[in-house]
Amino acid sequence: MTTAKVLLLACGSFNPPTLMHFRMFEVARDTLRRQGYQVVGGVVSPVHDGYGKEGLAKSEDRLEMLRLCAGDSDWIRVSDWECQQQEWQLTLKVLQHHQNCLNAIPSCNINSNASPVKNGPKKQRIADSEFPQWLSTTAVTAALEGEVKVKLLCGADMFHTFIKPGLWRQEHVEEILGHFGVVVLHRDGCDPNDLIYENDLINKYQVI
Repeated sequence: MTTAKVLLLACGSFNPPTLMHFRMFEVARDTLRRQGYQVVGGVVSPVHDGYGKEGLAKSEDRLEMLRLCAGDSDWIRVSDWECQQQEWQLTLKVLQHHQNCLNAIPSCNINSNASPVKNGPKKQRIADSEFPQWLSTTAVTAALEGEVKVKLLCGADMFHTFIKPGLWRQEHVEEILGHFGVVVLHRDGCDPNDLIYENDLINKYQVI
């Protein structure tokens, strides 16, 4: 059986980012591995300045703090795509953009400067500079070998907002759950299982 390959994407204001934001990735990766998934990367995508949250620090400051928190991690990267857009982006659009980038990798031209194998083609050499900075070499390699699915990573508190009137478009929630999937971490006083069992739309799809 082929192991499903996953890239975890966390969206939010990260105002400010904390070590727990990055610990969330580690916990999720360990859990997914036990369930048979291969986690090939983690991406943090801070929200655009136009989100309008009171006291929201400038995007360049939040990006710099996130990069400092990520340090030299070999699998968690920071994406500035949201912050570089002209306006605030819906979560579904952010997921779609990052998934589209992964889907396009097999058709990219990879540098092939390695010595050719005798009676065979040159070995492909992957250059990080050819891809967005949020794509680690591991993620690029995995995408070249087969499909990688982006999954939304969030805490139970954000997950519970899926059913709050006026916050999410129902069709967006359905596409996020049905097409991408959501990995939810428990938070004190907020149990995601309550929502899964009580809401017909959310119960319809698998939530990890």
